[in-house]
Amino acid sequence: MKITTENIRVNFQAKEILKGISIETRDKELVGIIGPNGSGKSTLLKCIYRVLKPDTGVIMLDGQDITFMPQHVRAKTIGRLYQDPMRGTAPGMTIEENLALAAGKGGWLSHVSRQEKERFHEELKLLDIGLETRMTPDKRGSHRLDILSQLHDSELRFW
Repeated sequence: MKITTENIRVNFQAKEILKGISIETRDKELVGIIGPNGSGKSTLLKCIYRVLKPDTGVIMLDGQDITFMPQHVRAKTIGRLYQDPMRGTAPGMTIEENLALAAGKGGWLSHVSRQEKERFHEELKLLDIGLETRMTPDKRGSHRLDILSQLHDSELRFW
């Protein structure tokens, strides 16, 4: 399954929340959308799920324009998992364990290789919000990680 957004714009009360967002996922990919509060993560996902209509732009699913497809029809293909943003994706797990789970590595039930840990660290470092310093078991994360899951056997990529 491939999801593409092209030039998605959303305005609320004269404030532009999404400013021409274009993304493209690959088949069998798990995508994490990370950013500070108010940066538009949930707004983008709400557009993809059809909870919100974008002011402009196109949303495609496997090459088919679904921008105006009703939510109940989309729900047959695209799901949404709600979480408590104050508790994180899996609040009893470290950030590293959450990332391992998202990457299909089993999270706290399996071993994460040194190479995978280094990759998680480097990917988080690119975000420049300090998450890479909070990956260890003694620093449990309460950071919000919105996850758009297409299939279980996935690769992790951040925007």
